[in-house]
Amino acid sequence: MTILSASSFAGEADKIVAVVNDDVITQSELDNYFKISKLLMGVEKMPNPRLEENLLEERLNALVNYALVDNMPESLSYLRIDQSEIQKENLRILEEFASEMFGEEATIDTLKSYFENAGLEWELSMRLMEKELMYNAVTERYLAFNYPELSNFQKFNVDDEELLEFYQQIKDSLRMPLSYHLSRIVLSPNPSEQRMMQINRKANQVLQALSEGEDFRSIASIYSEDKETAANGGYLGIVHRGDMLPEVENSIFSIEPGNMGVIQSMEGIHILYVPTRWADSARVYQIFISMLPNSEDSLRVLQKLDSVTARLDRGEDFAQVARIYSDDPYSREQGGDVGNVPVDSMDVSLLSILTMLEPGEYTSPIQSPFGYVIFKLHEVNLGEPVDFQEAKEQLKQNYFLRQRQQVINRWIDSLKQQLYFEQRTIP
Repeated sequence: MTILSASSFAGEADKIVAVVNDDVITQSELDNYFKISKLLMGVEKMPNPRLEENLLEERLNALVNYALVDNMPESLSYLRIDQSEIQKENLRILEEFASEMFGEEATIDTLKSYFENAGLEWELSMRLMEKELMYNAVTERYLAFNYPELSNFQKFNVDDEELLEFYQQIKDSLRMPLSYHLSRIVLSPNPSEQRMMQINRKANQVLQALSEGEDFRSIASIYSEDKETAANGGYLGIVHRGDMLPEVENSIFSIEPGNMGVIQSMEGIHILYVPTRWADSARVYQIFISMLPNSEDSLRVLQKLDSVTARLDRGEDFAQVARIYSDDPYSREQGGDVGNVPVDSMDVSLLSILTMLEPGEYTSPIQSPFGYVIFKLHEVNLGEPVDFQEAKEQLKQNYFLRQRQQVINRWIDSLKQQLYFEQRTIP
């Protein structure tokens, strides 16, 4: 294998990133496939640059593998599959995907528009997806012919001694995270001075009415900007610890039953009434006055975000940047440190991002209803090791998949030896 720098082809209209026999893999193919992968993952950008680079490298390796299989020597012709079958299967999958994503009335044309709006070339995307299907089908056929025990999990056998050895190798990876030690930089599109005056004026008007004996529920129905609860007199229901923003929760559980309290969060001003409170829960009413951003606020925070990401990209200390820029008063002085955050209290989308990070890494900016957040992972606190007997079936599946992949990898390596193969570094 020869590796050349793609930068030496800067004058070309479309850089060549790899060659397999007469098949040329271009930068545009790689870019398109990279975008498809992220589109199907539901992300515009991977959580951090390392993961972005890893995915790009994985996609290049995949395209090389597809080309290797497509150029198999004649001695392996028994593995070939008719292209029309692949095209038919690809259309079936895409129709199913369109229905799941856009509803039963959606068509391939709906999906085509979706891809094109995302900056993807539809015909090229179709070819790339067909190549992926062809590769998967051919490798399955290769296993079925040459390693039948690895083509069907139900027929796969492994003795306990071998499985136990595998368990010892991977048992730490089977431990489930209980919590993540995190720091964060919160960038909120804070209201302008003029808008803040309007917000405070409204809050004072509400508090004045309440102090004069007006019914809380009546005032909530008129003034609260949480439309869902305003229609019910501001009733939030029974609130448990962990349900609300920390600052709001602290206020709720410090208010004596039958009294009111006021707290300002990153989302707005919360005027709270707690008629009943228990040890870990409370019945709560709220009048909410929003401080969520308008267009001018959003523009200001984007400018601030550029400054923060530039400093982090230069390698500046995360804690120091947090102390300077973070709009979260509860963690800013601690350099953004929010301590150990239990998995159970996390949003699923954040959890999926954190599972991809290594300690010491931080995420790309994550947009939220109240601005942008950049998280840094310090440590993953794991649960107890999984018992071998309890994990036995899962271990068998993992071992089966690993054995399959090892066999496929060896076969792909042998194809690289038999065919002309040249890969160039990605700029």
